[in-house]
Amino acid sequence: MIIDAPYISQRGAYPTGCEAVSTVMALRHAGVGISVDQFIDGCLPLGPAPAVGVGEGSGSGLPVGADPHEAFPGNPRQTNGWGCYATAIEIALSAVATAYDSSLAWRNVTGWELGSLCRRYVAAGIPVLVWATIDMAQPPLSVEATWVTPAGRRIEWLSPEHCLLLVGYDKDGYYFHDPLAGPAVPYAKPAVRAAYDALGRQALAIHPS
Repeated sequence: MIIDAPYISQRGAYPTGCEAVSTVMALRHAGVGISVDQFIDGCLPLGPAPAVGVGEGSGSGLPVGADPHEAFPGNPRQTNGWGCYATAIEIALSAVATAYDSSLAWRNVTGWELGSLCRRYVAAGIPVLVWATIDMAQPPLSVEATWVTPAGRRIEWLSPEHCLLLVGYDKDGYYFHDPLAGPAVPYAKPAVRAAYDALGRQALAIHPS
């Protein structure tokens, strides 16, 4: 079972844009005519990247940067951008619905098991955004950087964080449109489960209403 969704690579133009690229793949499959540049420039909330290693007077001695739960810290077109989480993409989808398609619908399915995502969504022809790791690198993951948000929230950025589009499955593996590795890339189920768990089982399904 593999969904015939459009594939977009992040290589070159969007070195840290896996979330934006994966989201646009899902949006195009849902019938929304939007480019990655339009998504980044008009819909994705962007915030300041932390100056890693430089204290910013936060009181904790840590740099200050945007909250990845609310915005993308930095710029996904630059190698020193970071990434963002499912809740930030939900904010972006609200902007997409306002500007491009008011019938757009989505559901934050964070916490669901991968098998449940496949049965409920992939089997119905709806791909799912999944937060995992580059090449399904296995835990324990490294804390690449630590910073605080303007609201005082402590962020420990796990590396190598990655966002992919789940498009298929079989008895041995899950298939992803991987913005770094290519379309319909198979990864073994145990490796995917471990990487998905390490990033907090974050997932988001996008579909027409």
